[in-house]
Amino acid sequence: MEPLLIRAEEAAKLLGLGRSKVFQMIAVGELPVVRMGRSVRVPRAELVRWIESRTAGRADEAGALPSGAKEVAGVQTRQAR
Repeated sequence: MEPLLIRAEEAAKLLGLGRSKVFQMIAVGELPVVRMGRSVRVPRAELVRWIESRTAGRADEAGALPSGAKEVAGVQTRQAR
């Protein structure tokens, strides 16, 4: 079973971004997070929704991936063309 919350480093890897960029996005409130004391975690389901809300040609209601998209570790992403 996949963890519900992932570390910022894991989110960075899934998004194809650097660790510093993800922490910067968290600091300005751009990415959804759960804070537990000094720990910051990104909810996996919220990350998927965040990606979908910013993706042109989002998946249809049946869950099909848009053309040019792939699934990485349970997260839908678009491939560069």
